Amino acid sequence: MIHNSLPPTPTRPVGTSQQPAGQHSPHATAKKPPALLIGIGAPVALVVVLALVLAMFFLDKGHSGKTEAQTEVTPTETTSETDGAEKTPTESATEKEPETEKNPSAEANPLDGKIAAAKAAGKQVFTGTVQIMPLDKMADFQAKFDGQNMGASAQALNPNSETYSNEYGFLFLSPTQSITAGSGDGMGTSTRNCNIISLGYRSSDKFGNTLEDCLSEWQPHNGKTVTVAIAYLQWPSDTSLPIGAPSGEVEVLG
Repeated sequence: MIHNSLPPTPTRPVGTSQQPAGQHSPHATAKKPPALLIGIGAPVALVVVLALVLAMFFLDKGHSGKTEAQTEVTPTETTSETDGAEKTPTESATEKEPETEKNPSAEANPLDGKIAAAKAAGKQVFTGTVQIMPLDKMADFQAKFDGQNMGASAQALNPNSETYSNEYGFLFLSPTQSITAGSGDGMGTSTRNCNIISLGYRSSDKFGNTLEDCLSEWQPHNGKTVTVAIAYLQWPSDTSLPIGAPSGEVEVLG
């Protein structure tokens, strides 16, 4: 019987390394860093992180401010879409709200237009004060101010002995004017210096009852200055009052 002369292979305990003695195994556990390095590294890392966060914050803020500055439009940077020239705030406002050209005819006195239209229609235009007076006061007024009857007596100014309860209206012109009117007999015209134009009368009986009233439309103008237009004037053909005053269809312009 032959026996194997080879020596038996030595066995190793389970879990032991085959690395020869004196050499470190690559799977050996690495040595832990000293505690001092760990204590210093943590604060440094925290500072670095904070620095990065602050840097990003200021960079973002600076970028936002730059963007706002670029989008902001100043009054002097407003440009025209047509020629690109700089416009001042006043010029820009003028382009947005152009001024309406003033119309001289629209601003003219409306009375001037009425006077012009009346004259164009061949009417005579007069400006005077409306007076409504009872007979005695009117006769006295004519004797003092009427160019045709200055100094005349009350009897001369009331030849028909009309009742003193009657009232008379007239337009008093100052100064005396040269008036052309149709003759009392209807034959042609004549021109005289006159400052009273008859507007009508209001008659009443002895009890004060109104018999005829041609002054109702003139009552609101009594004592006021008005401008009138008259298409046709005629000198009196009799001794109607006011003595010598022409009359006609009178239109109040203003």
